[in-house]
Amino acid sequence: MELDLKETPIFDTIEINGCLHFKGGKGVDEIHLRAKKILIRGGELYIGKSNQRYENKAKISLFGTRNEPTIAISDTGVIAGSKIIANIGRLNMYGKKRSFKMTRLVAPAKIGDSKITVEKANVDLVKGDRIAIAPTDAKYDRGETKNVVSYDKNTGVITLDSPLKWYHFGAAKSTADKYNGVDMRGEVLSLSRNIKIIGEEVDDWGA
Repeated sequence: MELDLKETPIFDTIEINGCLHFKGGKGVDEIHLRAKKILIRGGELYIGKSNQRYENKAKISLFGTRNEPTIAISDTGVIAGSKIIANIGRLNMYGKKRSFKMTRLVAPAKIGDSKITVEKANVDLVKGDRIAIAPTDAKYDRGETKNVVSYDKNTGVITLDSPLKWYHFGAAKSTADKYNGVDMRGEVLSLSRNIKIIGEEVDDWGA
């Protein structure tokens, strides 16, 4: 079965015993599957293939509240609440290939800055990508997430959609020689993928 809906209803349980795959190609913007529980029993759920990566946007949203009772899914031995993909069969997802996973700050990023400078190797950021900037002080919760307005591949400068709330340490060279092999420079990580699995919490399922 080929899923070609821009957005499905919120299913209570989807049980896959055959093959379910997301439609790709021209004319497809985003396919959005919404459910509380997905069980891949004796079948297969796939988005893209190893030799044909999925280039469009695909999203699976898992719904439910934290207080919902668990249930036994048929005779599988699986005990599940909401927001679960239980895989007994085969689950394959091959998204768009990206070279950028993580880089580091090569200059300090100060409070109020709307631009940061990073190491340029293997960075393929584009407008609209989302990044995480890790904390570099003793406060673990001083990481930040930002959207990319632009990226200059020649200078390594990323323009952010809003100013920084916290200071993030950066330096032109690694600090590994000074700190027993540890590079203390702030990590900048890519959060953008064209295939996403997201947990949502709602109180009312509607009719």
